Amino acid sequence: MSFTRFRRTNLIVMTAAATLALAGCAASSGSGTTGNAQSGPSSTVSGASLAGLSTTSACVDGKVKFGIAYISDGAVAAAEASGKTISAQGAAQAAAAIQQQFTIGLNYLNSHGGWLGCQVVPVYFQFHIVSSDYNTEDQQMCLDFASAKVFAAINWITNDTPLLPQCLASHGIPTIWDSDQLQLDNAMYKEYAGYLYQPWGFSYDRWGAFVQALSTAGVLPAGTKVGIVIANNGYGAETYLANDILAPKFKELGDSVQTFTYTNIAGLSDLSGVATQMQAAVLKFKNAGIQDVMFTPSASVSSLEFSTAANSQDYFPTYIMNSLETPGAYLTTKDKTKALFLSFLPGKDDVAPEPASVLASAPANPAYNLCANTIYKGVADPPTDFCDAMFFIQDALKHGKTISVAALNAGVDSLGTSFDSANGYGPTYFGPGVYDGGQELQVQKWDPAINAFDYVGSVQKIP
Repeated sequence: MSFTRFRRTNLIVMTAAATLALAGCAASSGSGTTGNAQSGPSSTVSGASLAGLSTTSACVDGKVKFGIAYISDGAVAAAEASGKTISAQGAAQAAAAIQQQFTIGLNYLNSHGGWLGCQVVPVYFQFHIVSSDYNTEDQQMCLDFASAKVFAAINWITNDTPLLPQCLASHGIPTIWDSDQLQLDNAMYKEYAGYLYQPWGFSYDRWGAFVQALSTAGVLPAGTKVGIVIANNGYGAETYLANDILAPKFKELGDSVQTFTYTNIAGLSDLSGVATQMQAAVLKFKNAGIQDVMFTPSASVSSLEFSTAANSQDYFPTYIMNSLETPGAYLTTKDKTKALFLSFLPGKDDVAPEPASVLASAPANPAYNLCANTIYKGVADPPTDFCDAMFFIQDALKHGKTISVAALNAGVDSLGTSFDSANGYGPTYFGPGVYDGGQELQVQKWDPAINAFDYVGSVQKIP
């Protein structure tokens, strides 16, 4: 069992590969559209009351509770995808093995002062992707964490919905956001200020610089016809990303853009509906002569289903992938020959093990070395996002004298560039109203000589 972001996403990928074997309600009813620019994402959830962040100490009897949600039936999903079964005992053992990884990290954290000298105690929530849907699981996760009175939480989950940040914020629980499917924009950070943080992340409002990075690396010729597949996750942020951030930047660089929108899955039973929609997306882009195809974050649902449909229609565009789409897991050899990659989670970018030449060219990162070579020494796939969550909270709280929601927020506002991310390239920046810390990205392209994605040019700063 592996434990990285890639492996969490890969559970969905493997299950999606067997989607036609799943009897499902085709709830994904998106339709092709060229899209119209909008002024910003329109929230379908009501924000929490942020009139005043709690100053009450969460350290009780020398202990503070940390909510940790993880996919507990991933082994079941993987077995089903390969046409096999797994016993209840085997599934339980796989879930226990994941919890053991968190225990390793927390033991190290607590032996090095915990949070302000308070011992961090885990409160686990087992998220079910096979037997339930994401909204139901997010709701139950929120209620369980609220009932347990956790101080903060991490959703170590591939798939989450807009319900989760609204519910957790309404219960006064700050979250280290760790979903591959639902990413954040400035509007959501503002709506839930004081309750949403992503140490390694990039708000959607900054993704225009991702497009510029492709041009700077010399892999995006002017005049390219670009297609963007929009995974609508119910908040409007992905449509905003495509129409207001990505498309204008592509056009500024001399490219043309078309889009296709579908409703992303709310459970594995929706995958067959997405497969049908991607057939229509491929037909539209192929007929329009689209040369490059980019995906808004979808936890690999879009890119897997689109590339599968494209292969069936003998259509092989250049795919512009990113660290949330795990291209090495499913793109065919012919797909990969032209594929481009926007790397901002360097330890998770492709199928492990990556060639030594690629790993050697990655910039040195002391935070990654601490996580991978000290805390998780001997573990093949160290959970670098969990390391970030532990130490981000620890570092922020050091700026105050109490463990409270208000103190955490004030501490984050004071971090500046002092926190290093193990999950990203290292450097971060935080300040008042700035809660997405990622600062660096590197472009990769497929190199058939080493059968892997390799770096093009140097690391680029993302404003």
